[in-house]
Amino acid sequence: THHIAADGDVVCLDHTEKWYFKTGETVEHTFCTMHEMRDGKIVKWSDYWDVAKFVGQFPPSFLEVMAKNAGASFSE
Repeated sequence: THHIAADGDVVCLDHTEKWYFKTGETVEHTFCTMHEMRDGKIVKWSDYWDVAKFVGQFPPSFLEVMAKNAGASFSE
């Protein structure tokens, strides 16, 4: 976590995530996440990031797996 700012029910978090792949590679990327809160619960979650920079760090094997799967494979 680099910075946290709040204004009323809105919280903004500047943070870096580190991803670990089964093949041994790691990826670090900075995100800005905004949470809108209501009654102590998150009612809206928005992430802002540079998708090209982030995905550009992924190992080729992971991108191949993503290309072979449908979007439904990556959601709940």
